[in-house]
Amino acid sequence: MKPTLFLILLILAGCKSVSTKPQTGGSSAINVDSELNKILSSHKHELLSPKTVSQIPDNWSEIRPEFDASYIQKNLYSGKIISNYGSVLKSIKNNKYYFNEYINGKLNPDYKTMYDSGVLYRSYRGGTYKNYEEHGICKYTLGSCTYTVAGKTMKVKTEFKDGVWYRNITGFGPNKKTRAVYDKYGLLLFSHVTGNNSSFSINFMTIRNFKENVKNKEIRVRLD
Repeated sequence: MKPTLFLILLILAGCKSVSTKPQTGGSSAINVDSELNKILSSHKHELLSPKTVSQIPDNWSEIRPEFDASYIQKNLYSGKIISNYGSVLKSIKNNKYYFNEYINGKLNPDYKTMYDSGVLYRSYRGGTYKNYEEHGICKYTLGSCTYTVAGKTMKVKTEFKDGVWYRNITGFGPNKKTRAVYDKYGLLLFSHVTGNNSSFSINFMTIRNFKENVKNKEIRVRLD
């Protein structure tokens, strides 16, 4: 199965499992705006903006092993973890940064990640590294922009305000609204995605996890 098609199927499968209906036991529910404000406050001096996008390649020169970028993804209402995943830097060659990927604490043998000038590329089972940015060439383009996923045209309208990138996305799959925050490397710190079509709804949050330990090639996630 081709990597791009595999990604789409994985996303769709994951979307069906995330209900937008509140779970019982409201004490476990999480406040998305509160989580967003925490990220904005704790990283206010290193947030990416349209004015600093051009500085991403230079910022990457600061990164050294064992740099890691790991995340937890939660059901919006229940606060339950959908998955935890991450990338751990293993080598730097010709200003390209190569990462191993982990899912739920285990090495993912199928995918390798590479960043070149802050742009994400992935290799599937040893194949060629291909551009893997979620929003393609439109990632940091303000206003309206179009890109393609598996031959399907996607349209995105992007705005930036107070450290947050707001996007409305239409095309293949459900129409989505997203809020995202990036650090100075262009790496995700926070995202909140909502969307729906006639088949299913999505409503989940992803947060950069800074409380993990990386040891002996194993990611251990500690939650509050």
